Amino acid sequence: MWGVGNPGVLLALLLLPGLGEGFSLDVRRSRLFRGPPESQFGYRVLQRGGDGDKWLLVGAPWDGNGQGDIYKCDVGPQNSSCAKANHGPGGGGGVTGAAVPWLRSSAGHLGMTLVESKDGGFVVSRGKLRQEMAGREMMSPPARVTATLSPKKACAPLWSQECGTSTFSSGRCVRLNEELRPVGTIAPTAQRCSTYMDIVLVLDGSNSIYPWEEVQAFLGNILARFFIGPGQTQVGVLQYGEHLVQEWALGQHPTAQSLLEAARNLTRQEGRETRTAMAIREACAESFSPARGGRPGAARLLLVVTDGESHDGDELPAALAECDRHNVTRYAIAVLGHYLRRQQDPEDFIREIKSIASDPDEKYFFNVTDEAALNDIVDALGDRIFSLEGTHGDNKSAFELEMSQIGFSIHHLEFAAGGPDFSFNQNTFG
Repeated sequence: MWGVGNPGVLLALLLLPGLGEGFSLDVRRSRLFRGPPESQFGYRVLQRGGDGDKWLLVGAPWDGNGQGDIYKCDVGPQNSSCAKANHGPGGGGGVTGAAVPWLRSSAGHLGMTLVESKDGGFVVSRGKLRQEMAGREMMSPPARVTATLSPKKACAPLWSQECGTSTFSSGRCVRLNEELRPVGTIAPTAQRCSTYMDIVLVLDGSNSIYPWEEVQAFLGNILARFFIGPGQTQVGVLQYGEHLVQEWALGQHPTAQSLLEAARNLTRQEGRETRTAMAIREACAESFSPARGGRPGAARLLLVVTDGESHDGDELPAALAECDRHNVTRYAIAVLGHYLRRQQDPEDFIREIKSIASDPDEKYFFNVTDEAALNDIVDALGDRIFSLEGTHGDNKSAFELEMSQIGFSIHHLEFAAGGPDFSFNQNTFG
């Protein structure tokens, strides 16, 4: 099989079982299948025959602005044509009418790789594999990942995801049944973004905070540093004084624009007391829960901003223990304006806020001279929260997976004990 004249024309030389003999090519009974030239129709071709049903699976990896798709071309009458599977963002119609959800997120070029398994299915490639699949851990060389698969498969090696300011083209593959309906996704090297975080801000709204506009400005500036969106960061805000108010829950504002608008409209609750322990306990015990928008597997961060010692300080140890039980990392900011305006010693206050912050203090504790100075630490705070994207702490192997791509080729393997497997070639950069 190869393209003729232009990439939109596919010459089907009928070499299916029973249609040709010897080594000569039957050019008299060839078939021409036409597809959109801009889609690179015919980039990959897979023959299918048996039980009187003969057809071709044809990749068109530049279809739909680069998302890619596949076509089913019947090898029958001279006027037979190709039907599009419509796995792209629009979905509907076509052979299956079943869209592949992740195709809409990037130009992954589905159909760059096609392979058929012996049980009658397909795999369509789009790019990246994880080191765990089907409940078992892969033990394989760095440049190859092996997984137990069945139906046909098509891959999109250039499928990408955004993580913070970086884009990783890790690739994905999709499993298709005999009717070309998607029945599963294979993404062995796909890593969850390091910006996959649930962050709850706990703001002191008592009477001593002044002016409130500076706190609003800080809130807007720090929120602008976060990477808001599905698969990345979501933010909730809790305000307290004598009483507690959940201003908005995690995920309630799913876009940066919506979040910043909510910050601009945030008013101070006021109150004569500062019940910090009450606020921290509520945040760690409830604000990260699924009922409040918390996501399993997301890093949990608490950011406490207050300007005075708590009136319920004896309850702080129990509140912090609650945070530890829920694996919540705590940043704490001491605003010294109230003490400095009254020429009071803030030593005890600073000691309390340091106890709230996770260890070490050099990373998780801040103090500023007044409310206006909050905006001076926005960059430093943002850098500490979002360290080098993709490294996931000391786990550099995760970064190597983010810089890899799978699905450029697939190879059928046979194992005596486990039946057919497939090996995916994985390109690693960096």
